[in-house]
Amino acid sequence: KCYTLGYLDHCTMPDLAGYLVLFGALLVDIRLTPYSANPLWRQEALRRRLGADYHYCHALGNRNYKQSGAPMVLFAPEEGLRQLRPILAVRPIILLCACRDVFQCHRRLAAEVLAGALDLEVEHLPGDVTRWAER
Repeated sequence: KCYTLGYLDHCTMPDLAGYLVLFGALLVDIRLTPYSANPLWRQEALRRRLGADYHYCHALGNRNYKQSGAPMVLFAPEEGLRQLRPILAVRPIILLCACRDVFQCHRRLAAEVLAGALDLEVEHLPGDVTRWAER
């Protein structure tokens, strides 16, 4: 299964940890540039905090993320599939980006590419794990 999560949707580190434990998932950071104004969400901080439960996948980043109004274009979707296929054979993943709204975010496109190629179920998670649990 493939989940997606935008950390600007009121997601905290405890929310992220809760999702990872709940699903037994690997966090896959698909930001083209894994940097955030919030130091907790920077690549190095996530690597330190999550260790083996963190994976960076530049290939599924949005080439056009800095160009307002430009279409979303994944950097190298075939390479992203190659990287994630063996992982998805053994555990679910959570695709991470910053965007609050999944319908305005390339993580939806990345999830659709993975789902289409690997016959996966996709679920878009709210940032706050309690909102997911209450549904």
